[in-house]
Amino acid sequence: MMSRDFLVVVMDIEAFFDVTFPGHVFGDVVTVGDMCTIAKRYVNVNEVGCIQEEKRACFGCDYKLRGLSMTGDCPECGLVFDYTQAGVEEMTIQVIARTIGMVREKIKRSSRLSGHLGIR
Repeated sequence: MMSRDFLVVVMDIEAFFDVTFPGHVFGDVVTVGDMCTIAKRYVNVNEVGCIQEEKRACFGCDYKLRGLSMTGDCPECGLVFDYTQAGVEEMTIQVIARTIGMVREKIKRSSRLSGHLGIR
């Protein structure tokens, strides 16, 4: 059975790349590398040389990248993006790190609130 935190990471990766992973592929996931391998298998990287999917967006500012080359700098914020196979792996790691960071921040806020309320 997958943990709630793991499911949040999977849903964030699915949302970022606009894909849906079949549930059976997660049975052997142990490391971030395993998750990257799965993402590379299911994220459609085209051979045309430009981003065709409507929902592909900049990781930093959510600027829609459709029509741009597979790699480059976001015209809105300047963040480098790479939707090649190697880039999908790196962006998967970034999504996982961002999700973990958000969970940590929620825990910190909850801890501070509990402290202010005298809850231990």
